[in-house]
Order: sequence, then C-alpha cells, then structure tokens
Amino acid sequence: MTLRISLIFLFVHAMLFGAAAATVETLGRSSVGGNLGTSVIPDGYYNIRAAGYSGFRISVSDFTVGGMYRVQAKNHGGTFANVGNITNNAGAAFSFSVSQSDVDAANSLTFASGQQVYLQVIDMNSDGDVVATVAAVVTNGYGGNNSFYIDLTRPTVTARADQYVKESQSGATITGVGYTTPANAVSVKIGGTSMTVASYDSDTQMTLTIPSGDFGGEIIVTDKALNETSAGGLEMVIDNTAPTVTSATPKTSLKNGGTTVIAGSGFLETTTVSPIASVKLSGATTGIG
Repeated sequence: MTLRISLIFLFVHAMLFGAAAATVETLGRSSVGGNLGTSVIPDGYYNIRAAGYSGFRISVSDFTVGGMYRVQAKNHGGTFANVGNITNNAGAAFSFSVSQSDVDAANSLTFASGQQVYLQVIDMNSDGDVVATVAAVVTNGYGGNNSFYIDLTRPTVTARADQYVKESQSGATITGVGYTTPANAVSVKIGGTSMTVASYDSDTQMTLTIPSGDFGGEIIVTDKALNETSAGGLEMVIDNTAPTVTSATPKTSLKNGGTTVIAGSGFLETTTVSPIASVKLSGATTGIG
C-alpha cells in the first residue's frame, strides 16, 4: 500500500510540476566560465582548454522547492559515486558548478585521458527522500552517450621522414602520438598552411599529401578534441621551385682546384627554400666553398 501511494505521488508530482531534468556542459563553455565556443571545446569532449576552467556547469529544472540535491559521477561501464556534498535546492530551476577535483575524488572514478565521465543529479525532498534521479544530458555527448571524453594530452610531432619535400613526393610521413585517438586528427598545418592527410597509418604516424607552392614552418597537429601540438617543434619546408643559374664568373678556362662564382636564385635556405644539395659542372659534382 505504501509503495502504491508513493508511485501515485510521483505520478501526480510529474503531472503537476513536470519531470525533473538536467543538462551539463564544461565550465569553459559556460557563460559563467570561459564562455568559449565549440571551435575551442567541442561537444562531448573535456580537453586541455576545458581543464583550464576545471569543472562543469549543471542546470536543472522541475526540482523540489525546499528540497536538496546531490551530484554523482561515473566512468563508462562504472557505477555512479557521490560527488561533493548534499546541497539545498535553490528553487525549482537553478544552475551550479561542479569542480574537476570533486569529480576526480569520486570513489572508483578515474579522471584521465581516454576515460569517459557521466554525471547525474539526485533530487531529494527536505527529509532526504529521493524524488528523482536525473541523467545530466550532454549536447552531442561522446559516442551518442551523455558523457564527456577526457583528452588532456597534446598530440606530438617527434620526427618527419624528410625536412624538405616537394609536390607529390611519396613517403612524406610525420611521427609522434595522438593522431587517431579517440578519432582521426582534424588538422595538420605547416607554417599555418593546411595540409591534406593521405593516410592515418596509426596513432603514431600520418602520411601527408605534398601540394604545390613554396611554404614552410612548424608542423602543428590538432587532434579530435582540439588539443594542439605545442609551439616550438619540428619544421618542414615545401619547396617546389628549382634554383636558377643566370651567370658564372669565370665560366671558361677553369682548372682543377679553381673556383667560379655562379649567380641566380634559390641558393640560400629560408622557411620556403631548401638548401642546395649539390652543384654539378658538366655532369660532375663539385664542391661549394
């Protein structure tokens, strides 16, 4: 009889006041936090920029006036555990922040790269009885779930097959980490110019399609969570313009051990010009002095 009365009460409560609901976003995306857009912190991800604001912003509606709430969190496949303390409801609809450290402190929860985090809010009456347990809805949550994928690791570039490359050159690979986890990297730039990825060979290697033009600079990889390679890393030069020779002084009567001065363009290495690899006179390689 008691159970039936409780169920009737909950049904009547939902009819009169609506069903309790909750949404959550990273604090960095919230207007009371960083107010950043999806171009910085994408839906369903908790990246390095999100960690800079250290937490989440939850909004609830149709909660019990005069009641209390408690937040819980879990990893994918885990069990919900309490986060922080029980707190008085600030009305039927209100918002509040939850710190990253409090979520991290939840029992049996791991807050680290590669993990997913789910949040829920328990609405209670003034006696502490549970009125509703509400999943915190994540806009475009990771994997179609109400979860955030945690990615607090920057992709790296530790090697490239060749520093100087030209159009359609094969085997133009870069090596590092973070190229396919949790999905393919969304951008590779060299000196600010976007590159086309010919293949994502593994999480540690990509092959690039080398385009026309002359440009160069740092190799910057942006992963799916929009974390970027740290500045000051390896560089690559795309050089599709051959050097020219317009004159040689003297150009005749050269003897073994002698010298000649050649003039032209493309001799000095720059951010868009590769260094001279060799100089040949009548097919014979000569030194540069």
